[in-house]
Amino acid sequence: MPDPFDILDDLACERFCSGETLAARHGVSRMAIWKAVQRLVALGVAVDTVRGRGYRLAHPIERLDPARIRAAAGAAALARLDALEVLSSVGSTNQHLASSFQPEQPDRVVVFAEHQAAGRGRRGRQWASPFAANLYLSLRWQFQLPTASLSLLSLAVASELATMLAQEGLADHGIKWPNDIYWRGRKLGGLLLELAGEQQGPCTVVIGLGLNWRMPALAAEGIDQPWVDLTTALGEQRLERNYVAGRALHALVCACDRYEAEGFEGFVAQWHAHDLVRGRVVDVHQGERISRGRAIGIDAQGRLEVECEDGVRCFSSGEVSVRTSA
Repeated sequence: MPDPFDILDDLACERFCSGETLAARHGVSRMAIWKAVQRLVALGVAVDTVRGRGYRLAHPIERLDPARIRAAAGAAALARLDALEVLSSVGSTNQHLASSFQPEQPDRVVVFAEHQAAGRGRRGRQWASPFAANLYLSLRWQFQLPTASLSLLSLAVASELATMLAQEGLADHGIKWPNDIYWRGRKLGGLLLELAGEQQGPCTVVIGLGLNWRMPALAAEGIDQPWVDLTTALGEQRLERNYVAGRALHALVCACDRYEAEGFEGFVAQWHAHDLVRGRVVDVHQGERISRGRAIGIDAQGRLEVECEDGVRCFSSGEVSVRTSA
């Protein structure tokens, strides 16, 4: 069977390409071509198949291009990185960076993937990761800081991402504590941070970002919450996938640099500008327990402060849902 990714360019045209033609072009059997197409479909690629005519992509896809990502990220962000990698498929980008880390390796590495076979979200949830549809990236960064001082890093990164999206023309979006990006009540993206290191530093953090760019309906069938992609949220405005990838990378690098220099103090204004839960009545789910009250902000450790009937409670973890009415 040929590498499924080798036939993508053959399928990326308006006309159908027959199995016979593809088989001759790649020097394999028609059955091998059929298996390669089925592999693409399993990865989340939408392929039109018509008996007697052949195959073609149901809609154009934009594959990740390191050169275009670098151009959008900018020279300043790239100068802060040791390596940039683009993979066709991986279990998860976070796991890839965490498992490959060795003390003698570069400290600041970013990896993008076209597809994740085992993409992960917060609280162990699966992250839908169809091929060439959204953005899946992880940044590994070593901080010369104690572990405890990194408790607000995820909020800082989310603030920088929300600011970047606003600069690129998105409106009506914000952050649902602690670090999910929402647009009009639907989830657009999320962060997963994993940390390892000494209590007094240095600490290595892997920052994973999933951002929906153009989610195929079929791939979204298993998502158990309201969702949206950037293409829908922007409406008539269009941003190329590689451009968004580069700008997202710029935001992550900028957030890490600023956090190491300024701590969360440098992000407070951004956080308040994009905080979707402050002043709202919320339910905080912690297993079977649900606490209800009015969110009043975050404390110095990044915990969510909620004014409940029995007083103010601080939550360091939990799933927050915003109630539509008090």
